[in-house]
Amino acid sequence: MRALASHAYIQTDTHALHFYNAARWSPQNAVAIYSEVVGPYTYENTPWHSYRENIPYTMGVNTIAPISSIAHWFANCYNMTGIYGEYDWNSVTDMSNAFSNCRQLKTASVAALNVTNMYNSYRNCTNLSGAAFCGANTTNLSYTYYNCTNLKTPACGDAVTNLYCAYYNCTSLTGTPVIGANVDCAAYAYYNCENAVIDINNTVKIGASVTNLLWTFHSVGKLGTSGAHYYDFSAARNITEMNYCFANRNTSKWLYI
Repeated sequence: MRALASHAYIQTDTHALHFYNAARWSPQNAVAIYSEVVGPYTYENTPWHSYRENIPYTMGVNTIAPISSIAHWFANCYNMTGIYGEYDWNSVTDMSNAFSNCRQLKTASVAALNVTNMYNSYRNCTNLSGAAFCGANTTNLSYTYYNCTNLKTPACGDAVTNLYCAYYNCTSLTGTPVIGANVDCAAYAYYNCENAVIDINNTVKIGASVTNLLWTFHSVGKLGTSGAHYYDFSAARNITEMNYCFANRNTSKWLYI
């Protein structure tokens, strides 16, 4: 597996975004060519900014140059359906806003194993389905899967400290909410995840580091077979805010351990 590309181009007929190694590949049928793609970029100065609404997919071909940030790279690529080809994302530590508003994207296919900042990275990816991705070193998961209304399974590694709004309005989430062992802020984290299952076999554990549970489980709805929601607060000793944490439930029955 080779590392992320140092050059890119927009294909004339498809407007697909291709990444390539200049030493082993040359652009074919290109309407725009970008040399030395390294980042980090802001939203406005991403090289392919003017084409982003028309990019249907990206393709990696013989890609070589390691890179630390893909922040904003594909934000507002409304019609992009997927990431294809060869990439090595292991050098990436920042993917904040990387895929926000990619409404046609179907999978969280960028497995950046060393990423620490995933802020807002898949926000409003309403076709994203299956399981969420969270790197082992990820600390910031705030807004990451906000309004991903087709996402099924959450993820939250032990390095995560910020879970603010992470799965807000993920209405198709059927897995059990996860709050990592070192999460400090979990405010609004699972707000309106109305199909998440929390029962005697799928207990939500609240860790010792949590201080903020404001609106966290508002409208979390499914009861499973036990007829009650189960939350384990046995390690939680530092909570300072949990107003409306359990508001607007479709049941009045839940149990705390």
